[in-house]
Amino acid sequence: MAITATKKDRAINHTREKALPFLVAKRWQTFKTNRTINNYNWMEMNKILKPLLTWLPSIIITLFFIPNALDKILNSNQSDKIVANSTIMIATGIFLLISTAMFLYNKTVLIGTTLLALYMTFIVFIHMYKGKPYEVTILIVMATIFASYIRKPHLFQQKQEL
Repeated sequence: MAITATKKDRAINHTREKALPFLVAKRWQTFKTNRTINNYNWMEMNKILKPLLTWLPSIIITLFFIPNALDKILNSNQSDKIVANSTIMIATGIFLLISTAMFLYNKTVLIGTTLLALYMTFIVFIHMYKGKPYEVTILIVMATIFASYIRKPHLFQQKQEL
């Protein structure tokens, strides 16, 4: 019986050896086809995802600044602020709206980032003065700079002279 089992094993191995090149070639063709399809899908997805992920931090930052600006314009009679003058509050709201618009426009992203970061740095100092938690405002300053760096990284690199 052991001799017959060995003959069966040899017959099975011989059949596998004959069929193996065909199976490998067929699998390779499938792999090449799937790889081409996957590369095409990745390129199409990359066209959509890259701008979306590039603009996502800027949109999130904008969702903070615009309601803040509108609150300063529409509710300018806030008495718990350091500056209780409603004219200054309205001017600050308009300043925030203009700075946010400059932050979103690609040609003025550096100016808008600078204005928003300076404003939020001033707010950090006010929070320190009043004894309020200021860590979140520092994170907003860093997130504003990071969002503009994601959109335009070449603006933050030093120019090398030859």
